[in-house]
Amino acid sequence: MRKILYLSLIILLFGCNSRNKSLVFKVEKVKKELLIQSEQLSKFDSIEIQIRSHRNSKISNSTDRSTENPEGVLIAKESEVWYPIVDIMPENNGNGILSFNDTVSGHYSMNGMFFKSVNPIQKQISIEKERLLYWENSLTLEPKGALNEFYLEYKFPVLNNSFQHHFKLLSEDWGGKVSIYGINKKDKKLLSAHVVVSSPEDQLNKALNKYKPKELSKERLLASLKATVEFTLRMQDKTPNSPTNGGLNLFYDYKAKTYRRPHWIWASGPSIKLLIDTANNVPEITQNISKKHLIEVATQIGVTSQKFQIKDPAHPAYGIVTSRWKEIGEKLEQHAGFEEYYSIADALFLVGWGWMPLYRETGELKYLEDSKLMVESAQKLLDAYEVVPMDYIVSEKKWKDYTISEAGFGPEGICEVYLDTKDETVKTTGKLYINRLLNRFQQDDGLWARKFNFNPEITIPSIKHTRGQGWAMEGLISSYIMTKDVKYLKLAERMADVLMKYQNEAGYWAYSFDKPASEVGISEKGTALWSLLFYRLYDINKNPEYLETARKALIWCLDNQYMGEDVEGHGGLIGITSQSGVTYRNWYPMACSYTSGFFGLAVLEELKYVQQ
Repeated sequence: MRKILYLSLIILLFGCNSRNKSLVFKVEKVKKELLIQSEQLSKFDSIEIQIRSHRNSKISNSTDRSTENPEGVLIAKESEVWYPIVDIMPENNGNGILSFNDTVSGHYSMNGMFFKSVNPIQKQISIEKERLLYWENSLTLEPKGALNEFYLEYKFPVLNNSFQHHFKLLSEDWGGKVSIYGINKKDKKLLSAHVVVSSPEDQLNKALNKYKPKELSKERLLASLKATVEFTLRMQDKTPNSPTNGGLNLFYDYKAKTYRRPHWIWASGPSIKLLIDTANNVPEITQNISKKHLIEVATQIGVTSQKFQIKDPAHPAYGIVTSRWKEIGEKLEQHAGFEEYYSIADALFLVGWGWMPLYRETGELKYLEDSKLMVESAQKLLDAYEVVPMDYIVSEKKWKDYTISEAGFGPEGICEVYLDTKDETVKTTGKLYINRLLNRFQQDDGLWARKFNFNPEITIPSIKHTRGQGWAMEGLISSYIMTKDVKYLKLAERMADVLMKYQNEAGYWAYSFDKPASEVGISEKGTALWSLLFYRLYDINKNPEYLETARKALIWCLDNQYMGEDVEGHGGLIGITSQSGVTYRNWYPMACSYTSGFFGLAVLEELKYVQQ
């Protein structure tokens, strides 16, 4: 690992009179701690410390344009969202400081998905630590305006003529500027400023991947799995005051060097299963990371997601979990910058990959009961609609009048509930769910359409979206496992045969699989997902072509897993496409937690064959 350099620049030494001792501050970074100490402070009642992280030297925002972006920039309608980063643990005596120039006016909201207050913009705004999140924060401005800077400010009393404090950093890779002010009854003076130099920006160099391209040895699989599991553990949201504390961030951004999106609840399922299956099946990993710890983190993620399940029977989304919060470009006073959505498909995805594996692992009936409630909620929607609507929009108090192919992964959860309960009413709901989707989405070419509008009834044909077809394949495979009806298996095989034709020789699929990757980018999410899906199909029908396809995709993931020097991003699988961040940060280098989940689960599948 590269060395981190430290440089302390003392701008001012207070007390130049030869009869006084010079005031010297020591600023030292050791691993994940920043030590600041000094003596000879008798002239001051207190000191103020301002810490500016290198990650905030250029704060990202919703209108940023990647150099990789061939499509232009997506601009919000009326508002703009800035994403200042907190990479030091805030403390009781500290706040976040937002600084604007005099020309900025209007209103702002800070982390409006959780904290709904909207206030007038001032030249300088102090944000109490209870409203700050670790890593990415979301500052919405309406109308658009420039954020000059963001830093953390701490105030401490001077005791016994001296000061010493250890600040806890969220990453060993930390750099920034530390400014120290002395405060007495008369004035406030800058005493000293220090610069801690972080590592240079990594160029996403994968040279540290020591294995030969296309190597599929047990040693390599274990090394990859360990890196994937460690990356997943680092993705956990540990903000003490956050509603999503214990859950997962969805992304790591290699450009901004930060974790992002802790508020996409549905997506954590594959990571839960990865941690549980690794804990129970790979002793080579649990020699270094205890089984107990892996299960504990998986449980924490699951418990956090359960907090977002609606338990009010009168609610239209009764039994369903919050899917996500998403930035909206207008109506700041009404939404605080974010809209909240519930989705039965997303919730069932979480059930299948996360809650039911946790039930089997822990024996906690709450996971099973909450999962069964989710199936009942799906049935109620099927009683009211031909196919399940995609989302319930909280502010508008209504369901969307369409659904998309992502709804296809809902049977994953229904199937897993049935496998444990053998409840025929669950199977009936599952069959109704998938059959109605097939009536509207199944195409003659073996693929699924992209979208079905309810009124007027219009089906939008497939856009050959690699990941979207994978979501549909999940539903087909799960429906076959649940019912043993070969029609679902035949449909899955038809779709698989189409995807095999479009797999690149290197093993990946493009974002739109019928287009060149040079134009649309490589679908790292889709490639990891399809690797696992082909392994699952091979387990069912033993078609050697499916195993070969799964391995080609897995090898591409192994060859492109990030093994560079970004200590936070190590082990991720980077994507650079129009949906790097799904709804934002398009064409920036991002790694996704559920991508790592699918990738790691595919590695576990291959390890079975290597060990045999």
